[in-house]
Amino acid sequence: MNAIIDRISKQYLKKVLPDVTTGDIVRVAQKIQEGGKTRSQVFEGIVIERSGGVGIASSITVRKVSNGVGVEKKYLLNSPTIEKITVLRSSKVRRKKIFFLRNLSGKATKLKERKRMVALGLEPDAMVAPNEDDMELAQPEVAEEVSEVVETPTSEETNETPEA
Repeated sequence: MNAIIDRISKQYLKKVLPDVTTGDIVRVAQKIQEGGKTRSQVFEGIVIERSGGVGIASSITVRKVSNGVGVEKKYLLNSPTIEKITVLRSSKVRRKKIFFLRNLSGKATKLKERKRMVALGLEPDAMVAPNEDDMELAQPEVAEEVSEVVETPTSEETNETPEA
């Protein structure tokens, strides 16, 4: 039975799926049909969940805060109404589902940004050799002239008592 379902669902799979993971900030363009007109609606937010594996049921949940209210939308990645998914930034997360963001607000919702090694054409475990120019910039410059430090006497040294 599984082979039959796989064969039928294979024809509905998209050829290219975007590499979207939890913690990515994405922009999803979806076709919306209103009456006889079709338009594109864009939703931008952070991916808080990816589920369904790589099959026909693969989906992502995208969350954003609009006017102080959290809005979440769930998208099927293989849906014909999805025009394009663009990954804007990636964040470093250590969980598959980051639902804890629902309870946070303000600066607490910020996640550390991570650089994608795939965009650089490297394997995830590959190391980038440091550039000599970068090494020079990393060294702080030491001022050769030392400015004279003037010490001011404290209240203990002057034997004065503070007036209340």
